[in-house]
Amino acid sequence: MSIIGSDPLAFLIGQGGLVGTPLSENGAGGAENLDVAQRGAVIGEPIPIVFCRRVAGVGGVLISPLATEARFENSLINEVTGSYHLVLSEGQIDSLQVRDVFQRSCRVGSFSQTYSRRAGTFVPGNFIVPRAGYITPECPSYCGTGGTYTGLSTMTFQATYPDGVDQWNRQVHCFVRGGIYVTRLLDSTLGPSNNVADLLLYLLRSSSRVPEAQIDTASLLAAATFTNVNGFWFNGVLKESTNVRDWIDSTLQYFLLRQTRAAGKEALSPLLPTNNNGTIKTTAVSWEFTFTEEHIIPGSFEISYTPLADRKPFCATVLWRQQDDNGIGIIRTAEVRYAGTAVDGPFEQHDLSEFCASENHVVKVGAYIVSKRRHVTHRLQLGVKPDAFNSTLIPGDLVRVRLDRIASTGASSTHDFLYELDRIGKSVTGDVRLELTHFPVDANNASIVAQEVNSVVGGGILLPTGLTGITCDINSSSDTSVPADTSLDPSAWNLPGDSAFDFGFDDLGGDEFDGGAVDNPADGIGSYSPPGLTYSGDPENPETGDSITAPSICPGGITRFYRLDPSVPGGKVFLQESSSNYTYTMVINDVDYSVYSEVSCPDPSSPTGYSDPIAFSPTPVVQNGCQGIEGVTYNGTVPPPGNTVGAQIILAHNGITTREYYPSPNDCTAAIFPPFTFGPQSQTKQDVKGIELVEVAGTCGTKQLLWRVTYANNSVEDLNIINLGDNRGFASVSVSVTTTWSGPGAVTYCP
Repeated sequence: MSIIGSDPLAFLIGQGGLVGTPLSENGAGGAENLDVAQRGAVIGEPIPIVFCRRVAGVGGVLISPLATEARFENSLINEVTGSYHLVLSEGQIDSLQVRDVFQRSCRVGSFSQTYSRRAGTFVPGNFIVPRAGYITPECPSYCGTGGTYTGLSTMTFQATYPDGVDQWNRQVHCFVRGGIYVTRLLDSTLGPSNNVADLLLYLLRSSSRVPEAQIDTASLLAAATFTNVNGFWFNGVLKESTNVRDWIDSTLQYFLLRQTRAAGKEALSPLLPTNNNGTIKTTAVSWEFTFTEEHIIPGSFEISYTPLADRKPFCATVLWRQQDDNGIGIIRTAEVRYAGTAVDGPFEQHDLSEFCASENHVVKVGAYIVSKRRHVTHRLQLGVKPDAFNSTLIPGDLVRVRLDRIASTGASSTHDFLYELDRIGKSVTGDVRLELTHFPVDANNASIVAQEVNSVVGGGILLPTGLTGITCDINSSSDTSVPADTSLDPSAWNLPGDSAFDFGFDDLGGDEFDGGAVDNPADGIGSYSPPGLTYSGDPENPETGDSITAPSICPGGITRFYRLDPSVPGGKVFLQESSSNYTYTMVINDVDYSVYSEVSCPDPSSPTGYSDPIAFSPTPVVQNGCQGIEGVTYNGTVPPPGNTVGAQIILAHNGITTREYYPSPNDCTAAIFPPFTFGPQSQTKQDVKGIELVEVAGTCGTKQLLWRVTYANNSVEDLNIINLGDNRGFASVSVSVTTTWSGPGAVTYCP
């Protein structure tokens, strides 16, 4: 298979086929029109989600934020200063650098960026006045009234133009190198990500589409590894409001992923066989199950062959975005075809330019589309006896179908192929129905499609951006500085309070129906009431370190524990799930919240395999039985109070995430750097009788954390964990520590 890199200006209509053939061809979705009027935000418009991470010169995305407020004023010589307040993204994103902000294609003006509040200090309005001898500029009169911008990244932009230069109203563009902060699956670090599995997890959690316990994070981690190892990165903006399922269907195929369900949970799996490290597997594959005549219901075998017209050679033209460090990308195309075929078409266009900034990514996607269309010859539908079906199979698994066929002439042959399991369903009679797609392999049982995709690489040629002529830049293209974070108190706008918009009406009273006492016949229906939780401590005043135990009400049931938190999507935080452990021990993060449990019993008739959950009454609000250091979670065991016996102790943490203040101003009002994570640490000490985690405070926050170890001979040793030279200390520290003491009478670590 050869890759021909070119940039044709027109494309012919595409051909139908197996994978994601677009219904129409349009201009590249990732292209940005730079020289247009500044767009204003409209109430009800979706807030964009900027999701990107520039790594090793690849990634990032140019955005064109909408304005919510503006201010216009002219000087004595009629210079026009335009100020705009712009919404960048949902959530927190990395700080923009001076070189990354444009008006039109020019690096001009000044700006300030912030998070979860209104950026800048200007008051919106039109303050243009007539100046003698000059033409009065025509600026908008409705300039916005302000807002709070909770949970959003915002910026204010200001530029001044000479009299007669009508460019104060041009669109502002920003090159974002690090998008919305999420906790990355691959390193458990909070920060920008370019992994589509992280994005899907964020969307599932934000939309509350499924409970946390119904997300298979193990499969998402495997998918994240696959896309990262193979360079399938997401660098784009979600601008439109759409159903998560529709987004999954239209996007994941371009990362060679499919959504599936495993044990009733939302899961991801690669469209290609993979090795344990996430690389594409080009050696012999294995299959999960072999179906023979013994398993298949007679008369249920249906085979559908792909028409030859759909398998004829074609050229996949895949659009992507070359995103160099200049910030303004260009749209490129890669043409993927088999050598010597479809030189003059037909062509099929696939647009990845909205999120793909890597040539290797697009050529492998193009190779997958072309290879699948050529080598997949048929699909199967068959029925399987329920008692013969292997219930561990899930969509995406490989299976073998081996059947002996005897023709009417008496000649025999064998149908023996590998298949991908696409769908598992049930008929009205309870039989299992399987839909399968031919999985082509060579004589060594290695995937043909995987080998062809793995062999294709991009040309590696970077084209010039086409930027010519005299530069209009005022700011330097090499200025990587970040302006100070400034913001304005919303009270400065003098807006009416919330009560001004509280439109009340009289309560006419409740439903007064009185049907008397319940008098149902005693048939036993509705008489079941599940037992409640049991407590290791005071059930009226639970505290950290106490345990609660859910009753076992059905064999094989799944018990889940949740923290009730109205501030998160869905109102609850998943804590623990098990089919054998019904006990949960409350930790410091549960303080000021209630905890509850629910049990789902096995139900073969349910799509998830389990019944709707049976919930138990939540606990009273959990009290703090541990008086620990803010940002520190405690785990493990320590010596009991008054201990005199020395024994081994292991002191460990899983990594420390800190945020530091900018150098100026040298006080607690300074801007805060993005988070930085230090790696995990573990050390072992002998003959220890006491342990304490000690905090050394700075003027603003924690300056140092250390272990204070007391040995059996009463000597004391301080072991540094982290220390900051800045006397202000860290803006925040987050770490989970674990102590494991091997002596007698060890107790749960609870300071």
